[in-house]
Amino acid sequence: LRMALPAVAQAAPARVRWLAGELMLQLQLQSLAQLGGSGDFGDVDAVVEMTFQESAALEAALREQVESSRQGLRAELEQNQRVLESQRHLTQEREQAVSLLSGGGAWHGPLDGVLRRLGATRGKLSGALDAAQARRETALGSVREVLQMELGDDRGSDSADRDLVVKLEGMREVEASYLTKKEEYAELQAAFKEQERIVEEANAAMGQADESVQGARRQIAELESQISSKQREAQNKRTMATSDFSALRGQLMAEADGIKAKQAKIRERFMRIQNSEALDARGAPLDATAAQQEGDSLKKEAAKLKARLAELQAEQERTAVDPATLEQQARASEACIQDLSAERDALRDSLHGFEARHTDAREVWNAATTDLQRARQQAAFAERECSGLRQQLDSVWAAWQPLYAGRLRTWRDRVLALATAQQG
Repeated sequence: LRMALPAVAQAAPARVRWLAGELMLQLQLQSLAQLGGSGDFGDVDAVVEMTFQESAALEAALREQVESSRQGLRAELEQNQRVLESQRHLTQEREQAVSLLSGGGAWHGPLDGVLRRLGATRGKLSGALDAAQARRETALGSVREVLQMELGDDRGSDSADRDLVVKLEGMREVEASYLTKKEEYAELQAAFKEQERIVEEANAAMGQADESVQGARRQIAELESQISSKQREAQNKRTMATSDFSALRGQLMAEADGIKAKQAKIRERFMRIQNSEALDARGAPLDATAAQQEGDSLKKEAAKLKARLAELQAEQERTAVDPATLEQQARASEACIQDLSAERDALRDSLHGFEARHTDAREVWNAATTDLQRARQQAAFAERECSGLRQQLDSVWAAWQPLYAGRLRTWRDRVLALATAQQG
């Protein structure tokens, strides 16, 4: 409703305009008391524009109210003056002596008493008239105060008023620029947040593309490792198929027999230790500590011999394979190599696509990052401009507010004086 008060004060009927002016006066005084000289407007926008509109409307309405009330008071004062003069004239005529009563005689005795009582009543009326005259003089002082008010022709009629108007118009321009820049800053801040979201999406897309590239490369590396292993396996199979392992098998068999003989001796020696017997014909049984150490040593040596025997047996089995079986195994390895090579080549083709998408995603991310930096700079620049305009507005407001508050108090005093005069 407050936004409509200036229009009401300009286009409504007279008494409504005056009431709207008094209401805007109270609102302006309350707003200045709340804002003070800091200019901290909080969430309220266009305070200066609202002040400009309301100040112009309220002064016009109040000036019209005072001028109209002056005319009414002046006419009422003249009418009251005529009424008082008439009453005073009648009172004076009634106080004159009646000529019929001065001739003497007793016939008018009763009438004389009535006339004396009437004279006393006239005296009381005269006293009341004098009291009314005194009250009139008291009220006349308030009316004269209103009639002698200096309202000026219009806003800006003197230097002080012009200074107020010039400063207020200057603040209007600064406030308009500030609100425009504030709206621009809000839009730039929203664009900056949106650009941040775009950068995050581009970064996520680039990360996914990079993961696809790295995954494809790992798979290709694994396939190449399998291909190399299969190639060595096929080569070894063919080498074994064309080689004579009869001499090697004899060496392996002899070494295995030697290991078995050593294992038998270790078992026999270990049994002697467990039975607390001497290890040879000339020796004595070992004590507990020495027996434990010797047993541990025999276990370690037996484990080594067992592992070596397993290796020899595996080598014997490998050298005992039929050459035709080895050839078949070599061909199976080569077929597996071909399948693995085809899979690797397909992955390499896919890798080219993954790398192209990764490059595109990186370019998109670079462009989005550049746009983000530009949006950040624009938002920061707009924020600095807003801050500068706000500081400028606050400084002018701090100088203008006391002067305007004094002007509002003057109008308040005029309205109170007018109300006092109208009540008197």
